[in-house]
Amino acid sequence: MYEVSALQKIDFGATGVAATLQNVRFALTTIWGTCPMDRNAGIIPPVDDPMGYAQVRTSSQIIDYLESNIPEIIVEEIRYEEDPLSAKLSPIVKVVLADGSI
Repeated sequence: MYEVSALQKIDFGATGVAATLQNVRFALTTIWGTCPMDRNAGIIPPVDDPMGYAQVRTSSQIIDYLESNIPEIIVEEIRYEEDPLSAKLSPIVKVVLADGSI
């Protein structure tokens, strides 16, 4: 099981499993409508939503988007780092490889 956070750095030379995990990280940090070649890429940010509702709505979007666009992974768990003072919600996603390899 791999844990991917939107706060991790990008490695431009990634290959194999590292590249797959980087694709997950890219999806977590892409705001819907901002990717020039694919306007449906990314997640719609939960602006002005209460924290509980924002987590549920964002989790649903993350699972749908990742499992339909990155077939190499299966989402196992999503948890959030919250900062209520700045209203930041950072997802941390646990994924496994669909083929069962490590």
